[in-house]
Amino acid sequence: MTIGKSSTLAKRNPQLVGEKVSLSTFYFQKGCNEKQCRYIYNNIQTLNSMNALNKLIILLSIAALISCEKSDEQIVADSDPLIGYWINPVATGDTTWKFEKADSLKENNFGFALKSGKSFVERKIAGWCATPPVAYDNFNGTWTKHGSVINITVDYWGGVADYQWKIISIDNKSLVISKLKEEYHSKE
Repeated sequence: MTIGKSSTLAKRNPQLVGEKVSLSTFYFQKGCNEKQCRYIYNNIQTLNSMNALNKLIILLSIAALISCEKSDEQIVADSDPLIGYWINPVATGDTTWKFEKADSLKENNFGFALKSGKSFVERKIAGWCATPPVAYDNFNGTWTKHGSVINITVDYWGGVADYQWKIISIDNKSLVISKLKEEYHSKE
């Protein structure tokens, strides 16, 4: 094993820093008796194993923190039931849709988030082709509410879309809307 610069032994014996040592090295080359050499050698082993263990603990802690990171930013609880993630659209009429409230958007499925501060995120198909398999992406936008009407401006793969939805019903579990307008403006 090698004696590190920051070990207590190195501070007391600077000439040992960087040396590879074994019990016989201490016993024969350092001129200590067997009891002293065994004590020094055991202390070096303990210090070196603690350093390795500390490094392992730090590495595992960092890995655990990274793996627990969520991809969707959390929405702070709000008194407005409209604020949140809305998924699983079901058509209940020609222009009427029902959504379920969720903790986050689903991978590879349509959904949207109405956030406090009037920011809007829509997860939808990322390109013009809707033939399976399709890729989904998040598109950012803004929203405003006037009475029961929500106006949304959001990016899409080809430009910007403007939606106007009327809230038919809402509670902490579901949202029913009627789509009044959907306009798509292409990039030029």
